[in-house]
Amino acid sequence: MPIYTSDMNDYVDRKLRARERARQKGLMYRQYIKSSGDGLEIALAPALGAILGYFAQMKYDISPWGVLIGLALGFGLSIRTTYRLIQQQKMNEAPILNKAKPLMHGNTRGQAPMQERFNKGS
Repeated sequence: MPIYTSDMNDYVDRKLRARERARQKGLMYRQYIKSSGDGLEIALAPALGAILGYFAQMKYDISPWGVLIGLALGFGLSIRTTYRLIQQQKMNEAPILNKAKPLMHGNTRGQAPMQERFNKGS
């Protein structure tokens, strides 16, 4: 029984689509894991700081300051993590923003943009 070209093309297309779906699914799972790890880091940093501060407080007998310093350090780490995530998001969007062209009114025949013409007149 000979293999027809159209059957072979259909088979290859189905395999390629299945491979692409599997790749997309893997990318989604990686993103879910990364996002959940970032969320846990933000949420657990103050709690871990408070626990470590409590143990330092018991060991060195610095009554309320151990927990307070631990909480402050934990919140500082949470803020740093949040800032890092915001910077990563900005870097991911940066190529899109850099491609945007400034608004040029009346710049079809080599004229200066509207703002420059207005500034030259005053």
